[in-house]
Amino acid sequence: MTPNTCYLVCCTARSGSTLLCEGLWNTGVAGQPAEYFWQDDEQRWATTWGLIDYDYADFVRAAMEQTATPNGVFGAKMAWGYAGDFVQKLQPDSRDPLAELPSLLPKTFPNLRYIWLRRRDTVRQAISHWKAMQTGAWNWMTEDKPTLVQEPHYDGEAIAYLARQIDDHNLAWRSYFTENGIEPFEVVYEELVNRYEETLGDILDFLEIAPPADLGTSKRRLKRQADAQSDEWVRRYQEDDGAGASR
Repeated sequence: MTPNTCYLVCCTARSGSTLLCEGLWNTGVAGQPAEYFWQDDEQRWATTWGLIDYDYADFVRAAMEQTATPNGVFGAKMAWGYAGDFVQKLQPDSRDPLAELPSLLPKTFPNLRYIWLRRRDTVRQAISHWKAMQTGAWNWMTEDKPTLVQEPHYDGEAIAYLARQIDDHNLAWRSYFTENGIEPFEVVYEELVNRYEETLGDILDFLEIAPPADLGTSKRRLKRQADAQSDEWVRRYQEDDGAGASR
């Protein structure tokens, strides 16, 4: 199905985008939002959709047609870290991909709306990112805990680097919206956790989608990954005064 309404969840790594997208997917009326445009997942999706010898425009078209819900809604994640790569794949001759992003996205996605997701506690976000990079456990949706590639170790310098990157990418998204006169629907992770069902309803209103009788929150499978180790790493990082001293 060719969608008549599209939205992008504009985010940074470990900002709660999987939690938000799972909820929107489970409503049954907001597409099947996922990270279709992250390069490491492209081949998996292409295989799922039966694409062979395709160009990137075919891939993007398949993403919309294969995952739009019957009411014509398509959704996807878009992290700032690969937004430029997305443009470059669609327009290989682009000399300044990020400069072309504001014009390309609305041309690619019909009736495009933006949802901007960010997290207030970027230190915890950076810690979550650093742990996932080491363990390979990016999400957890089964009763059994995922098998880890390796046990994570604390590294203040790595956490500080990731925290700065998160701040830079959040600023980039803010500038993108401001400079292009875009008013996204803003979601803060800490508020999403406390107002999960209400936030989903607010987003459907923003997208002008009639809500279903049941938002499907009972279908939620994503497990919380923060644990006592995360809390301990926050404490150590604060004792380092955020200096990133490696231990």
